Amino acid sequence: MSRISVMQELLKAEQLKREEDLLNTGNIVQLIKNLELKLDQKFDEINPKSQYRLLNIHDVMDLVDQGDKWITEHIAAGTFPPAKVFGGKRKWYQKDIERWIRDMMESTEH
Repeated sequence: MSRISVMQELLKAEQLKREEDLLNTGNIVQLIKNLELKLDQKFDEINPKSQYRLLNIHDVMDLVDQGDKWITEHIAAGTFPPAKVFGGKRKWYQKDIERWIRDMMESTEH
């Protein structure tokens, strides 16, 4: 077997290993997402009030430690949960803000 053939075989084996690693990573990511969903469901069962508790802009600003302008800009950019309007006032479900905070914490851990 020539050196070129050996190198081709080694490259092919390495490519197969990388493809397997990508599949495993994808499976792990999906498992984590499924676990997060189940965790959210269990939390909602344990603490159903937070699922429907409405927060006003001041509550949200305190939780995320940002001002009204920042929140409004990020809503427009699609990077922050949009508010619901009740009685002409912006309100957020607590669970949506808690989920956003958790997602932000997870994304900065990497």
